[in-house]
Amino acid sequence: MVSARLKGPDFRKMMERLMQFYMKLSAALLAAAAIIGGGIKSIDAQNTQSGAPAPVTEEPIKRTILFRGNLDGAEGKEVVIFIADLAPGAVGSKHYHPGPEFFYVLEGTLAHQPEGGPEHLMKVGDFGSNPNKGVHTIRNPSTTTRARAIDFLVSEKGQPPVVSVN
Repeated sequence: MVSARLKGPDFRKMMERLMQFYMKLSAALLAAAAIIGGGIKSIDAQNTQSGAPAPVTEEPIKRTILFRGNLDGAEGKEVVIFIADLAPGAVGSKHYHPGPEFFYVLEGTLAHQPEGGPEHLMKVGDFGSNPNKGVHTIRNPSTTTRARAIDFLVSEKGQPPVVSVN
């Protein structure tokens, strides 16, 4: 394995480009969340029609893929956007996503717990993330109302959006 060490201006330029990439990605994800969040009711209506996107897991947590496509400028990578719909009292199994995950709570409350970390409650409008293959669990602490989030993944092409951990 050959490694090169960047120094001074070269390192600074590389870090600036990397930060610009992540800032653009974050802005795009937040804009998409706002657009999709505003139109979430139309997605519900579409899900009752034939030809609607198929859920990728069974209840009590249903994940519906809204978009899956190439990530421009990143060969072999794709963006996956899905809705996670948690029934009242739903508890998800321990899992990870094959790439960084960014999520925004659209409805209800989510209890998110990274492996080895404390559980934290997230309400409508809260934004969270998990690192690449960061093992975690989610649950809906309410026994009367559902919870819903929109998730954005950046992963290797063709990977499943969720991988269960035993």
